[in-house]
Amino acid sequence: MKVASMVANGEIPVHEASLLKVLSNEFRVTFSGEVLQMLGEVGLLRRESPGAYLDSSDDAIERQLRESTILLFGGGSNDVQRDIIATHGLGLPR
Repeated sequence: MKVASMVANGEIPVHEASLLKVLSNEFRVTFSGEVLQMLGEVGLLRRESPGAYLDSSDDAIERQLRESTILLFGGGSNDVQRDIIATHGLGLPR
């Protein structure tokens, strides 16, 4: 909400956006992994496969797991985002 509010007010959320990306992506990877542990092998079935588990958006759990890993790197790796948080958010030297 803070990032959305900053954008709406014309501010540039440099480290705030990086923090949001890191936290949300790592949560998604952890959550997807936990769901896969609960479902077992059937959680790896693609949407078109008989018996595939679908989420509330009618998307396969398998796809959610696959995309969560990709998003760790898309838009800048989490390590780069952590550097942005350290320098701009915490004022640490490069």
